[in-house]
Amino acid sequence: MLNRGLLLILLVASSINTIGQDINTYPKNVLYYELGGVGFGIFSINYENIISKGEFVSVSIGCGLSLRLNQGTVTHVGFNDHQLKIPIQANLLFGRSDHKFEFGYGMPIGLNKPEFGFEAGFYVLRLGYRYQSHKKGLFFRASLNPSFVVIMPFPMAGIGLGYTF
Repeated sequence: MLNRGLLLILLVASSINTIGQDINTYPKNVLYYELGGVGFGIFSINYENIISKGEFVSVSIGCGLSLRLNQGTVTHVGFNDHQLKIPIQANLLFGRSDHKFEFGYGMPIGLNKPEFGFEAGFYVLRLGYRYQSHKKGLFFRASLNPSFVVIMPFPMAGIGLGYTF
């Protein structure tokens, strides 16, 4: 069901006309550090690319590398200590200026499990504020990240700082 949501975001991304600022002059790459968020760790380095830039709605996709340090084992969720993850995400950005509302969906891919792959039933939403300059420079994000392990909600938040190029 949630994979249908990701498919819907990708379909919307492919149908948005790029009007307004020229995508070739608008910096569409972001490299940033995030605390919490989709990677839900204390160390998360991420890269995002705006794949479709519209006048009011833009679409970005990204991935990163996250480390969740020894925070204890939560047996009903299935976390292990010291987890290495690749958080993947897709975001819709709403707004005409450098200040945007962000809605996104992501999931972590676990690297240290015996079976490589997606965390079983773990999905992360992103609802937040994003500042991304229309020139190269500062990137800032603050978000609420309601997460769902199977159907059980798990409240989280994230804050990111980086560079747009």
